[in-house]
Amino acid sequence: MKRRWGVLVCILVAAWPAVAGATVPPVVGFNLHPQGPSDIARSLYFARDAGANTVRIDAYWSALQPTRRGEYDDDGVAELDAVVDGAAALGMKALVTLNGTPCWASATPKLCVGDYAWRPPLRPSDYGAVIGWLTARYGAELAGLEMYNEANRNRHYAFTPLEYAQLVIAMRDARTNGVPIVAGALSEADRADLDYMDELWAQPGFASSFDVWATHSYAPPPSRAAAGVVAAVQARREKLAALGSSAPIWVDEFGWSTCSLCFGAPHVATRADQVALLPQTFQALTHPALGVSGAISYDLRDDGTDPFHAEDHYGILENDYTPKPAYDAVSACLGQGSC
Repeated sequence: MKRRWGVLVCILVAAWPAVAGATVPPVVGFNLHPQGPSDIARSLYFARDAGANTVRIDAYWSALQPTRRGEYDDDGVAELDAVVDGAAALGMKALVTLNGTPCWASATPKLCVGDYAWRPPLRPSDYGAVIGWLTARYGAELAGLEMYNEANRNRHYAFTPLEYAQLVIAMRDARTNGVPIVAGALSEADRADLDYMDELWAQPGFASSFDVWATHSYAPPPSRAAAGVVAAVQARREKLAALGSSAPIWVDEFGWSTCSLCFGAPHVATRADQVALLPQTFQALTHPALGVSGAISYDLRDDGTDPFHAEDHYGILENDYTPKPAYDAVSACLGQGSC
């Protein structure tokens, strides 16, 4: 990916190992994509064992409220309970990203076919109502609630800045128990998020609608790749400052795929590289100038086993939960401060 490099960015890249204060940010953990009850329990155990105090998970509005406004599905709720309550039982909090617009709420024609799940709701208040329900139900078990993943530009979502801003404002207005509202989590491909941020701040009320700004900051390996992540985060810190915001940053996606046959794919590293890169990055993100208070790597566990699909191999665990070499290195970094 292309990155914006300013004078301060260059200074940070040159000096990133000189970390002041804490060894890792106060909020640390992993993205989880569990499938079913036993998978949830195993994923949470391994996350805690690796030193996480936070897990980032996807929740689907369409699973929680599949049929109508105000009516919650028992199975959908039970699955989310298992993750959030299970994390809390192990001393971790959940950062929940609420995705997946149900057909009844979507702004697209109500045929329940096509891309309705990837479009914003017709009424932002419907989304806000679910946020209010989530914060009332889980309260302090939540690290935060986050808007649709990469809603600016990915293979699914392409919300306009107005649509995005209206949803975050609805989240703020509906939340209870002081649960942080996490905005951002934008696709940074080709720096598209930087111009998008300008348009977001032009929307009335957006600037004061969130508590934390999330980034998805990836950088190609091999050597000093942690400095590339730092550079990406610093570009977003500079943009926030230019927009008048001092919001803390959570880097809630960064990592490297260990797909050995994915030639030419971005963010691919050897297993040996992953051992060094992840602890280096957790530590590098504590640089005071970045204002980062959270670092959540992508991913805890490989999402699949396709040897030619890079997305399947970002974990520090194999898909069958066999630890990769990076698992011990990250566990020592997060659990013991040995980065």
